[in-house]
Amino acid sequence: MKAIDGWTAGILGWVLIVFTLIFLPRQACASILLSAANDATVQPAGPRPGVNGKQFFNIEGAGNGAFASFGVVDFQSSPMSVQVNSLTLALTQANAAFTNNGSLVFYLSTDTTTNIEPATSPLIYNVADIPTGLGTQLSLTFLLGTDSFTQVSDGTENTFSFSPGAAVVSYLDSQVAAGSPIRLVIAPGDSSVAATYAGFTNGAFAAPRLTLVTAVPEPGTLGGVSSALLAFAAVLSRTRWRPSTTKARTAILEGQVITSSLR
Repeated sequence: MKAIDGWTAGILGWVLIVFTLIFLPRQACASILLSAANDATVQPAGPRPGVNGKQFFNIEGAGNGAFASFGVVDFQSSPMSVQVNSLTLALTQANAAFTNNGSLVFYLSTDTTTNIEPATSPLIYNVADIPTGLGTQLSLTFLLGTDSFTQVSDGTENTFSFSPGAAVVSYLDSQVAAGSPIRLVIAPGDSSVAATYAGFTNGAFAAPRLTLVTAVPEPGTLGGVSSALLAFAAVLSRTRWRPSTTKARTAILEGQVITSSLR
């Protein structure tokens, strides 16, 4: 049986360590894309009624009077075990004569049960709570961040990306695991903004979309580690360990005696 000495075994050991470090599973990213399941433009009188209430999704500051509004949009997830790293909301501009640039405030609401339908919803744009109009409605709301609306042209997609903290990540992970709704709220950040977007029933422009970026093991990396370990195990199974020695040893080769000193 072929033998390996301590020095050779050490080299093989280091090779295995290097292979393991190279092939250790690294975090890769996978995206979960969710289309809007419902939305509402919530004005002082409640969610905007009629066909336009669902075809359009507007966020308007208090300076717009009876048309001041915040937007609520729901996304339905499917049950899966994931860890969310970040999220991106995509909204498509559907502009009007009153469209106006300004700031927006983005929230994640844990209240996914309050009705957002016209005539039956308790939600209103609260003019006493400027600029968002939210007041205490849709409580337990997480602030995701702020951004701005700049009018371009109909069909222009605006994307808003957020890297949430641990509390938001934990909530999102639990919602997705249960296949539960995810509700975002977009409120005006100033009195003059009139951000005009397509709603979830708009046939001309894309509906709101939410992308959840999640961490997943990179395919094949575990297999690489396993293969390296199995290969090294196979080598050892075919060899016999023999400790190194400082004494001279002899080997007989074709009738001649060759003496070598190994360290």
